[in-house]
Amino acid sequence: MDVYYLERSIANKGDSYVSKYVKKALKSGKGAIKITKQAACDRVDVYKLMGVYYWLVNKQKKAYKWWDKSIKEGDRIGARLELSRTYFEVGKRLFEPKSKHQKLNGITAEEYLEKARVLFEEMDLQWDLEQLEKVKRGEQVPIV
Repeated sequence: MDVYYLERSIANKGDSYVSKYVKKALKSGKGAIKITKQAACDRVDVYKLMGVYYWLVNKQKKAYKWWDKSIKEGDRIGARLELSRTYFEVGKRLFEPKSKHQKLNGITAEEYLEKARVLFEEMDLQWDLEQLEKVKRGEQVPIV
């Protein structure tokens, strides 16, 4: 929730809570990472959210590192739902004009979005498919 609130706060330019959520999101993320050392099932999601956090605070290199970890862990444990949403998040962020890079691990934003779409369709995730279409139209969508 803290990462979600951070993103909303940044979107509302002039919001006085940005620095509050930067600190809260980082603290929450570090705590979640400690917990996932014992519970692998949440690791993919936590890594994805750490990537989003670093993206929002303009540390794209660190964001890419966390997303890479999320993808590798998702592949390793077969976490298709979490992996599909990491693909979506990476594709969405690489698609943004402020992205310094056009690829992560040699894969473009469009390719990540396509990987996400395939998995969303296989799992019949209609809401996620709707969010993906919004991104392709250039609309803002929440963190998934």
